[in-house]
Amino acid sequence: MTDEARQEFRGAGQNDDLIYDEELEQAYFKRFRMDEPEIEEFLNWSEKAEGFKYRVFAQSGGLEFVFSVQDEFERIGVKGEALVSCVDGNPHAIRLVCRKILRHFAEVGVRADKGETALVARKVQISTAIVRQFVLASMDGMERYDWYQPVPELHYLLKLMFMPGIPLTERRRRAEDTRYFSLFVAAAHFHKTGIAPSIREVAARLGVAPSTLSRMFDGPEDFTKQATLMHESFSSMNGGQYWSEMLPPE
Repeated sequence: MTDEARQEFRGAGQNDDLIYDEELEQAYFKRFRMDEPEIEEFLNWSEKAEGFKYRVFAQSGGLEFVFSVQDEFERIGVKGEALVSCVDGNPHAIRLVCRKILRHFAEVGVRADKGETALVARKVQISTAIVRQFVLASMDGMERYDWYQPVPELHYLLKLMFMPGIPLTERRRRAEDTRYFSLFVAAAHFHKTGIAPSIREVAARLGVAPSTLSRMFDGPEDFTKQATLMHESFSSMNGGQYWSEMLPPE
């Protein structure tokens, strides 16, 4: 594609698909074949290539990757042929290898919980750095051969690499849900009995530790105040009918 043609497509619209240009991709690969671009270099390149796509994982995949990590993967039951299929972008091979990696991580996790240490140094556990390389090599293979598609096991592995455990935002959301529901239960109890329950009583109803709820409020007085405000707010909207039969059973 000529520079004039690229200029015609550039900035065509945010919702349009990115356009593949082999010449542009080869130019990117040639320019950064030996070294990854610095951030400013990459941003300058990407702004000039607005509207087009090109492979940035090219240095991460291919047979070079397979030859360099084959021994590591064979220790967890992944043969070289399977890795070759992955770097060729075969989604079925990628799924199977990802499952082996995930099962391996689950097994070494059990061993770590039992007190075993230095699992990577002892070559019991595959290096997470190598697994991250595998993810990039697989994504590059799918992109190279135009087989790219969402592979659940690969995405799960990618999530595990980037964000192990429950993400901070999800923990905050769950905490906020618990906080709101605790006030709801306290307000319903207040409506039924005329007495504001303690944090300990509400925690028992929710099946959580009292300390868990205590950390969400500035003391028992704050908890009672907010529960009362919630009761008043909902009662004012429908004459108190809202709270009928809302208190969870004992």
